[in-house]
Amino acid sequence: MGILGTMTVDPLTCSIRLELSVEDAFALFVDRFGQWWPSGFSWSGTDLLDRVTIASEVGGPLSEYSRTGLRWDFGMVKSISRPDNLTFSWQIGPDRVPVADPARASEVHVQFFADDGSTTVTVRHDGWERHGEAGSQYRDDFSQAWPMILERLQRTA
Repeated sequence: MGILGTMTVDPLTCSIRLELSVEDAFALFVDRFGQWWPSGFSWSGTDLLDRVTIASEVGGPLSEYSRTGLRWDFGMVKSISRPDNLTFSWQIGPDRVPVADPARASEVHVQFFADDGSTTVTVRHDGWERHGEAGSQYRDDFSQAWPMILERLQRTA
């Protein structure tokens, strides 16, 4: 059973290979997040999105800034070990509304593995049951999102 009394929902896992060193792949993912994150995955949309960022310290936010001056935090860095891994909360609910309580948010774990001169980046998104009864459907609806998001990362590399 999950923390909200629902069955545990299977995680989503997706990997890609980048023709970058582990250090450069990590820097692209975190330090240049706004260069590759798809603007379609924002509240602002393509026309109004100014930037998205990931803080590089534990407790720091994942934030979206619109050209109108609004800021939305959609996650929090839970762990970071440069250049090996990063974990953050995913504080966007199934209804695309921000989730203020991190205990009711899912988590994204990102690992960077050296792979014969390049880097394999693996994303595991779990804890879907924390989003309540809609968590399982949210996971299913998101099953194509991470591959598309990581393809965008790969094209930017």
